[in-house]
Amino acid sequence: MFNLVCQLRNTQQAKIGDENDFILSPVEPFFDSRNAESFGPDLPKNGDENGAYNIARKGIIILDKISNFNSKNGSCEKMGWSDLYVSHKEWDDYTAIKLA
Repeated sequence: MFNLVCQLRNTQQAKIGDENDFILSPVEPFFDSRNAESFGPDLPKNGDENGAYNIARKGIIILDKISNFNSKNGSCEKMGWSDLYVSHKEWDDYTAIKLA
């Protein structure tokens, strides 16, 4: 039950479009993407839109890691997959800075 109460992304299979895949925040002000216009023009209209936005933000972190590695080492030849990994802490720090 607790997981359901905290669930952010939801699907209503009987609905279509933005009504099918929606975000419902479990914390105040209880954002509901099905009524996104009432919260402001720049908020996501559905779960896919929000997911794509956050994937792009994670891509920015990875591009910064590539740039920093190249600056320190002169090339990216010795860069490994582990150098691109974005930890939960890094993600939390990045999003907290952007929201502040």
